[in-house]
Amino acid sequence: MASEFIFRETPWQRELPEVMGARHYRFRPPGVITRHQLKFWVLSYPLRCAGVTLRVGDSGPWRPLAAREACLNAPGTLTYEDYRACGEEECRSDYVIFTAGRYDRPLRELCRGGHRRLPDPEGLLGRHMHALAEAAPLGAGRFLAANAELLAMLDLILNASPPSPPPSLAEKLIRLFERDPAADFSIDSLAARLHVSRSTLSHRYARDHGETPMAAVNRMRLELAAALLNRGLPTKSVAAECGFCDEFHLMRNFKRHAGMTVGEYRRQRE
Repeated sequence: MASEFIFRETPWQRELPEVMGARHYRFRPPGVITRHQLKFWVLSYPLRCAGVTLRVGDSGPWRPLAAREACLNAPGTLTYEDYRACGEEECRSDYVIFTAGRYDRPLRELCRGGHRRLPDPEGLLGRHMHALAEAAPLGAGRFLAANAELLAMLDLILNASPPSPPPSLAEKLIRLFERDPAADFSIDSLAARLHVSRSTLSHRYARDHGETPMAAVNRMRLELAAALLNRGLPTKSVAAECGFCDEFHLMRNFKRHAGMTVGEYRRQRE
């Protein structure tokens, strides 16, 4: 089941963007790899796409499509969609084919390599896309409404803040430590809580941050211990709060790393 209307074959003017076609698309997965290369801009918005992967160009990596993550393709961009692993579940997607007018250049700067994925966590793009695809089958009488929705989407795309980079392993480790400094921070426990293998955690953390994860945990424990000792807390309480086995474990580690005993540190701070 699909509804579609092609407004016109050539843009009515060069300055403003113009919708060339829009569609609600529902289909059974074909079980093959499909190839797409259009001469206009294409913005697709997958709604149900379990198991579908996409590749840009003949040598790019295959990446899974994500529902409610828009895909923007520049004119002439070659893409492949692989439906062989998505089973029998119906696929659903909205899309619009358009010219960009004066916005062609900033869109091309956004789409390095001809393709850009646009996360839509609040569903703003999706709502405009749905309204545009709803207007399409009503024909030329909804031409201005359809183009208004396109302009609203381009405004969101070109003025959106860039997504924050994912937190590094160090940032994730700091958050875990701050949540519970006395928790089990063995390498196996850390790997499980950070959702990586023990080997990956050990090698990547040391490569990216210049110390092992266990050394980082010990450093943070000693920094916290020093702050608590400054407040006059008993050594036994500090050891328990910072995750040391006992006060003697704390004192051995403290002397090794600070070059002085806990008592000397306290007297120095008086």
